[in-house]
Amino acid sequence: SGVPRRVRPVLSRALEVDPARRWPDATSFHGAISRARRRRPTALRAGVIGLGTLAMFLVWWSWPKPPPAIIADLAVLPCNAGPGVNPEAARVARSWAATQLDGIRDIHVLSERQTLNTWDRQVEHLSSADWQDWTEALRARWVSSCGITSAGDSWRVAVELHDGIRSEGPYLRISERGDSIGTGQAVFHALLEGLGAADLTEVSADEAGVLSAYSSAAVLLWIEGKESFRQDALRDAVHRFTRALELEPEFALAEWHLAEAQRWLAHASVEVNLQDLYWNRSSELPVRDSILLAARVARYDQKPVLLRAVAEQYPDEAY
Repeated sequence: SGVPRRVRPVLSRALEVDPARRWPDATSFHGAISRARRRRPTALRAGVIGLGTLAMFLVWWSWPKPPPAIIADLAVLPCNAGPGVNPEAARVARSWAATQLDGIRDIHVLSERQTLNTWDRQVEHLSSADWQDWTEALRARWVSSCGITSAGDSWRVAVELHDGIRSEGPYLRISERGDSIGTGQAVFHALLEGLGAADLTEVSADEAGVLSAYSSAAVLLWIEGKESFRQDALRDAVHRFTRALELEPEFALAEWHLAEAQRWLAHASVEVNLQDLYWNRSSELPVRDSILLAARVARYDQKPVLLRAVAEQYPDEAY
């Protein structure tokens, strides 16, 4: 017979002599016939499907995959302690600097736990020069390396930044021998200069050079004030510059920027004595700011000359 075996019971029920044993209606009969005519997968067909699935999985597994997503701007690796440098002091300095840097708005520093766990897993497999592999393993845009060496009564800090393609630095600082927190400050300031060179902060090389004289807490407030000033949040800028000066009363750059923020707010009187700042502490300012300060206190006919000098030396900035 040309009737498929699976369809025969359906037809037999439809041809029953007793009407009570037949399909109750045409819809039920049609549904039963449709189900019976559907092909069931044979063992051979199931095997082919299984092999095809396995082949697709193997292709997917071997296909080049994109690098893991970036989760941080910077990962601060442990500092290498040279002869005469206490390794525990180097560890504290690195941890302290990373914590302070994480306080900068718009910069995400990889957590200490993630950084050190990855370091412990990879340090035996990756050399100190495999910076592309380190950035991928840490999933950070930039990775810092740090070395602390003994130099007489001082410790010399050298910091570099690496993004897997290029390196920035070294950025050098000096700290007092045996001072863990002071060395942490030195690492912080060296990294801050590197972050400016890598365009991760608005801190210029000139600014980084003078900021080293002040505590990281005051510097962070100054950075936040500077960002607020650029965003025209002038009252917030005044607040942060003022707090920085409360921590570091001799912070000349914060004092100068406070005067500028107050001027733009059109305060009746600027609290900062610009003449005193210019004559006594302009050497503590970056070159650009010292020229701008000179223009502020100069006679009216001298101002254009000084402002033109700033515009020629720093053409990418507007004043």
